[in-house]
Amino acid sequence: MLLGPSVRPIFTPPWNRCTLSTAECLVELGFRVLSRDSSAGELVLPGLAELPITFDWFAKRKGELLSRAQRGDLLAQRIASTRTVGIMLHHALMDADELVAWRDLLCLLCNHRHARVSRMSAVAHLAT
Repeated sequence: MLLGPSVRPIFTPPWNRCTLSTAECLVELGFRVLSRDSSAGELVLPGLAELPITFDWFAKRKGELLSRAQRGDLLAQRIASTRTVGIMLHHALMDADELVAWRDLLCLLCNHRHARVSRMSAVAHLAT
């Protein structure tokens, strides 16, 4: 990789979508993991594992951001329906209040006996 060993070989494309051609280029460039929205469909490409995003922190319903309670309900649904939940954050939208909410969620998950919070690089081997 051009940026050296401190950068993980994980790619998250803009708007969480990319084409098969992009994925093929990623493999050529040494990327080993692609993380994008699960609704984009799986790209079956040898040498490139996928870690799908299944929960959007800034999800909207009818054009309006979900409330904290609605987010919690949606996240609970995702957790109940899949082994691994990938959460997408939008760095440009993460203000102080959102950072507090994110911290609260991480504390809850880290202290829950049935949950495990992991870095993407730590669960890449679970990717299908």
